Amino acid sequence: MKDEELIKKRIEYLNHPENFIQFEQYMTDQWLPSTEKEGCEKKEWTKKAYRNFNEKVKGSKIASHNTVRKWFGIGGKAVPKREHIFRLALWLHLPEEEIQDYLIRGMLEPGIQINDYQEMIYLYGSKKQLSWEQCQDMILVFEQTMEKDLVWKQDTHTEQLWKWYRQNETKEPEEFLVWMCSQAGLLKGYSKVAWNAFVFWKGQVLEYVRKDAGGCLYDMLRETDYFQWLAGQNIPEKDWENHISQYINNVSRRKEKQLTETEKKQILYLKWMIKDSKGRTTDLLSELYASAVQAEEPAEKRRLRYYDRKEFSLPKEIPLMTNKYVSQILGVAEMKGHYMRLSQMRAALQARDEEEACPQWIREEWNGYSRTPVPQTVKEAKKELKHMIQNQKKRCQYVKREDLLPMIHYVAQCRYLEEISESSDMYSVEEAKQIFVSMANEVMDQCQMERVNKRYYLDYFLMAGYGENELFSLSDMLESARK
Repeated sequence: MKDEELIKKRIEYLNHPENFIQFEQYMTDQWLPSTEKEGCEKKEWTKKAYRNFNEKVKGSKIASHNTVRKWFGIGGKAVPKREHIFRLALWLHLPEEEIQDYLIRGMLEPGIQINDYQEMIYLYGSKKQLSWEQCQDMILVFEQTMEKDLVWKQDTHTEQLWKWYRQNETKEPEEFLVWMCSQAGLLKGYSKVAWNAFVFWKGQVLEYVRKDAGGCLYDMLRETDYFQWLAGQNIPEKDWENHISQYINNVSRRKEKQLTETEKKQILYLKWMIKDSKGRTTDLLSELYASAVQAEEPAEKRRLRYYDRKEFSLPKEIPLMTNKYVSQILGVAEMKGHYMRLSQMRAALQARDEEEACPQWIREEWNGYSRTPVPQTVKEAKKELKHMIQNQKKRCQYVKREDLLPMIHYVAQCRYLEEISESSDMYSVEEAKQIFVSMANEVMDQCQMERVNKRYYLDYFLMAGYGENELFSLSDMLESARK
């Protein structure tokens, strides 16, 4: 079978949900012991698991009945928010290992963010068998105790925080909060390890993009008299990248050896790509998802548009990153800082009379977080802060495995092609695949994320690009999935 036909078959396989692990299946396995599956038809397993879950969480207000039903694939499908998992953990007093399992293996999210003071308190609360309300009180005290001019340290402290948490997790709530407050500057609200990984792999992809652009530019200039012109100007050929604009201006004034406007634009665009693009997100996304990009944008544009997802025979579990999303990931330090500062403002108003004047320090900082008029009373500030915090929370995007895997996949394929090119070895599907899996698993382990598994949608899609005779990039796969 030809690789093209094989890829089509693999994409077709992707559109059968029963072939993949989804959250409802995870919940069924969690809440239906194997002994209860015996003598029961498979189609009844989900309903029995749902009933078991309901019995345990009755009265907990973890989520609405309709929402919980969808967690089990009944009447629709839905994946819980992290807050739901922590509510569940506090209600059932789940051990840390189970909380991590729900997040990492069930939701395919990063594990507990020990750098986030809320998640740290939820973890502590579950161990100490505290209620959701008690944890909210602890969070409130922490936010009220934070210094108003606190600056969060943007270094990697994850390993150290876990070590310190272990040393303090058995303390009583008051003592634990005292320790937390002493380390407030380290609780920046997101994993710098995962963020660093995202920035690193983004840079790796863009390095290959610039390298390819440089090769195309060199070949294109070889078809002109550019290198003869360099020799005439006594410019060494090794400096060829630095005099392209000068050449374009020179050739425009000559009557012979003219370049067309299209050629000039192509040359200048490629030159801009390798010298001046500064690692733009658009360049990253245009390379990863090239065949899904609706139209080629001019170099100065910062955003791109994808074709409608309906044009691809792919499940929604295969995501495409957007400019806005990547921007929020890269700016998470500022986004999370704003969220915590707004939460601090709300906490400071908690015990105040609503008709009281809004504290001066909040009025002074207000314009830095909102375009709404500066509130004059506590009531006005509370009302507006509620909406501001909700909106700001949506902007706080942390790095997920689905953000890292496409970039690692791209780099792994590029590296493998370089290896066999340099060694003149024949293509080996198993060797090529193993490079990707090894690289990805190493990163997943570092970032507290689930390892590569072909029974997850995205993982299967990326692995499907390893044909028997050649590699297919993520963009190639998207092209094959076009209807």
